Amino acid sequence: MKKLVYSLFLTTGIACFSTQIYAQNSSNFTKIEQLAKQGDAKAQYNLGIMYSQGDGVGKDIFTAVKWYKKSADQGYADAQSNLVFLYSHGDGVPLDYHQAIEYYTKAADQGNATAQSNLAAMYYDGRETLKSFPKAIELLTKASKQGDGEAYYNIGIMYRNGEGVPKDWKKVAEYMKQGCLHQSQRACAFYAKLEENKN
Repeated sequence: MKKLVYSLFLTTGIACFSTQIYAQNSSNFTKIEQLAKQGDAKAQYNLGIMYSQGDGVGKDIFTAVKWYKKSADQGYADAQSNLVFLYSHGDGVPLDYHQAIEYYTKAADQGNATAQSNLAAMYYDGRETLKSFPKAIELLTKASKQGDGEAYYNIGIMYRNGEGVPKDWKKVAEYMKQGCLHQSQRACAFYAKLEENKN
């Protein structure tokens, strides 16, 4: 089960979607803890979730961060994404956008679509990193190829605004249609308005 936390970097710009992913099975804390202590990255990630939620153990965000870091250091993308969420909100760790960007980059480089979209929003906005529309488009394109509907929507917005790409309403319509087909409600609403205006 995924819990999405939405935050817009710019009200007229593209959206960033931070994801915190929760454990699917918390019934066997002892077994997960043993696997985590043996170095199993997925178990470390799940143990972090259990501590962050108080699921099968007392809630302890600091211990959760410790286990997320162990998992993230082994390259587990979901743990990296959860650390980004914590660093970008100052939850259990100091607020640190540079650390957030580092973990987003690691997860994005592994093909994590959520991380690619979120990192794209940071490059788009430029508050936490160097502003780069081309880098934002590159990352959003990678996420869209994995079926991320919001990535399609955000690319469409960039074509609408002429940000990093020339303004092109035909491409706006194409990306909004694809976003809608990939379950982005905002893309569906935008595409419906474009179709209305045709008539």
